[in-house]
Amino acid sequence: MKYFFLFLFLFFGNYSVCAQHMISKQLPFFYQLSSNEIFDIYQDREGYLWIGTTNGLARYDGFRLQPFRSDYKNLNLLTNNSISNIVDNSRYVWIGTWKGLNLYDKQTCKIIPFPDTRLLDKGINYMAADKEDNIWIGAGNTIYRCNSTASIVKEYDIFGSQQNRHAINFVYQDREGNMWALTGGGLFRYDEKADSFVTYPPLGKNNAPYTMCQDQSGNYWIGTWGEGLWQFFPKKEGEECYKRHHIINSRSGETEPIFYSMTQDNTFGYLWLLSYNELYALQYTEEGTLVSVDIHDLVDTHMMYTKIMKDREGNLWLGSYDMAYTIFFDNSKIDNYPLPQLKKHMGWDANILNLCLDKNDVMWVNQDRYGLCLYDLSQDLFADNSGNNLSNPGEVSIIVKSKLKEGVWISPRYGARVMRMTHQGMKIQLEEDIDLEKQIYNPGNIRDLVEDNKGSLWIFSQSGLYVKRPDNSILLAASSDFPEMSSLTSDREGNIWGVSTDKKVYRLSCIDRNISYELKACIPVLSGQENVNHACIDREGCLWLVSSLGRIFKSDTNKEAFENMALDNQIDDCSVLGLLADENNVWIITNKKVLQYNIYQKVCMNYATSDGNIWVDVFRYRAISRDRQGGLYVGGHRGFIHIQSGSVSLADKIQFSPVVTDVKIENKSIFFAENESLHTINRISLAPNSRNIEIFFSSLIYSLNSKVEMAYKLDGVDKDWVYLSYDKNSAFYNQLKKGTYSFWLKWKYGQGKWTEGKVVLAIVQAPAFYETWLAYMVYLVLIVLAVYLSFHTYAQRIKIKNEVKLKEELARTKLNYFTNISHELLTPLTVISCITDHLEQKVPAIRQQSVILKSNADKLKRLIQQILDFRKMDVGKMNLNVSEGNISEFIQNICKTNFLPLAQKKGIILEIDVEPLEIKGYLDFDKLDKIIY
Repeated sequence: MKYFFLFLFLFFGNYSVCAQHMISKQLPFFYQLSSNEIFDIYQDREGYLWIGTTNGLARYDGFRLQPFRSDYKNLNLLTNNSISNIVDNSRYVWIGTWKGLNLYDKQTCKIIPFPDTRLLDKGINYMAADKEDNIWIGAGNTIYRCNSTASIVKEYDIFGSQQNRHAINFVYQDREGNMWALTGGGLFRYDEKADSFVTYPPLGKNNAPYTMCQDQSGNYWIGTWGEGLWQFFPKKEGEECYKRHHIINSRSGETEPIFYSMTQDNTFGYLWLLSYNELYALQYTEEGTLVSVDIHDLVDTHMMYTKIMKDREGNLWLGSYDMAYTIFFDNSKIDNYPLPQLKKHMGWDANILNLCLDKNDVMWVNQDRYGLCLYDLSQDLFADNSGNNLSNPGEVSIIVKSKLKEGVWISPRYGARVMRMTHQGMKIQLEEDIDLEKQIYNPGNIRDLVEDNKGSLWIFSQSGLYVKRPDNSILLAASSDFPEMSSLTSDREGNIWGVSTDKKVYRLSCIDRNISYELKACIPVLSGQENVNHACIDREGCLWLVSSLGRIFKSDTNKEAFENMALDNQIDDCSVLGLLADENNVWIITNKKVLQYNIYQKVCMNYATSDGNIWVDVFRYRAISRDRQGGLYVGGHRGFIHIQSGSVSLADKIQFSPVVTDVKIENKSIFFAENESLHTINRISLAPNSRNIEIFFSSLIYSLNSKVEMAYKLDGVDKDWVYLSYDKNSAFYNQLKKGTYSFWLKWKYGQGKWTEGKVVLAIVQAPAFYETWLAYMVYLVLIVLAVYLSFHTYAQRIKIKNEVKLKEELARTKLNYFTNISHELLTPLTVISCITDHLEQKVPAIRQQSVILKSNADKLKRLIQQILDFRKMDVGKMNLNVSEGNISEFIQNICKTNFLPLAQKKGIILEIDVEPLEIKGYLDFDKLDKIIY
């Protein structure tokens, strides 16, 4: 009977180290293209990717695809929709088509036809930019040299007087600055002194070079149309200039005749070639030969690929006639261990619950529903221990490396046991076996194992705390008054620390068979219902805690003051499983990601299961183990990974700067609209009625796990920086007030720090018609006019008021005068009345005349009295004197006495008819007298 099974499996294909760091993905924008037939892929100097198809052009910024195509909406956008070649210089992106050349202005985002008519109707074969910003264009059998402002400087007829004139296939500038032309009639090099092209010896029988590439070592490679791949030595003469390399087709077994696109990757230095039949990756050996690298598991090598292009990050982009891919080279130093041997033996994916790397580079692995296994990292050996009945503990819950003794401490999932195990020839052996149930009544399940600097093993179970000394198998138990612990950890010196359920920090020790504790600090930052689930101590002596609510705290070196670490935005969607500290970092393990927090640089690196270079789907609670170089092993579903120390940051390798890619108003682009505009990529002007303004931006980074975090701020609108998640790339504003605004961007790549903010866009919000200077001048004139009219009206009113007042004063003066005169007239009238009364009594014969005289005197008195009454009315002193009387009799007396004699004298018949004859009432008879008169 065999005690264990030993499986040996060498990692090739997907499991080789190289294959692990090459990952292929379909182009994310492939199905958005107007045509699936991609003919050219190019990256400009800013970082945009340009995709030329047989039915239009497109620009990709890492988030969005912007198409350019002549159609019924825009008839003359391109001279032709079939794109042949793309290149750029500082000012333009040059777009060659099968009929004519177009220029994309990088500042205005507008496409215009090439201004020189010599290239408007010609098919563009190939273009290249030199170091002086010139563009060399191969069209037909002629090469045109254009300056940076899109003017043709010179035409080169490289065939001269030859009768056979061939098309220009390829134009290329090497690292030394030499310009090469590859034609159907041979290879040519530009001679700067002679300002002409000189020919090289014929290449093979057909002399038809088609493409060229210079690798990192300076070697020249030429792909031909019909005679395969050649190595070119420009300093040699004659036939020694060329050396043919036979690349054997994997299907036909014959030499590949045609190569039309090639490049070299930056990671492994492989030479990548496209032929009609296959995609090849070749390694150039020290012996000067090319060895094929197996990439069949990476990508379908037999598709109809059209172009292979390397971007500034080192990724390879494959265009094709059916499906396009990107090949990413992962430099994050993450190795994947999917344990295919385990899957082959069990029949299902590996699901690692526990990991522990011992001193011999052997990984102790606990597989879910299977048990304990061994994996030798140095030899790639996998050992199954299922047949070893004597030392097979079954499934385990804890694996901890022993500090002073060989092997590891293991606690089985079922039962209160602790075992120290070693291995011999990948066979597990039992060294110590401690059964807690034999020494302690109802010990409960074991929750954690921690070994101190003296080799004592602290066993934390559900019933309490126990210590197993290195020289004795008898357990020491903590006293009944010992604080109830929620978590144990050890510091760099091996001292044991505990966090109790009542939120206090203790330093624990075991001296002379006594387990003692010393209170060091309290944790006031925890809420009432919050407990500590996990703890660790970093190299500086700071205590890190994970609470039951998912918060992470860090103490000072004295473990007295605690702060809440600003990691909430990175763990909000995760469950924190544990903490682990090493020399420079604190590792925070969650179910979805691992955070590496550098305690000195105070930056955090994120490794997520969603990253393309991590094959593990879900991380597990205790499937973590440190290596000796500062890295970490983390396991879970589908194996485990190794995060090596000193990860390479792409930000340190290339210089990149985020750019504004588009601005939309009411979901309509202002850069790519059909109408003419004065906008530039750095400055835009908005109409007064602009609403729903959305600004798009991008880092133009295309790596597999770029993790570029962006933040933006608009001066005068945003009070502080607005931070975005990885998948966000736009800012939205509903409406802006008139004025000029600066739009700022800053960014953080990977574990780097935030850069200084940079102004990437100036926004000019035009004023409405009522906000212009002319409107303000009109407002000013109207205000002055209104003030003038107000003062003028006020002055007129004052004048009129004064005139009225003057007239009233004059009238009052006149009235006073007449009143005074009236008072003076009353005196002689009174005398006349008295004389009339006297004459009436003394001289009866003149009685009738005296009555008339008296009546007229009374009439004058009444008239004068009316003037006096008017004066009383004017000063508000006119009162009613009401008395009772016969109104009819009063009226008849007045008429008979005063009006009848006058009527008779004038011959007027005066009839007095008052009905009824007697009317009694209350009234002012004096006023009635004046009314009747």
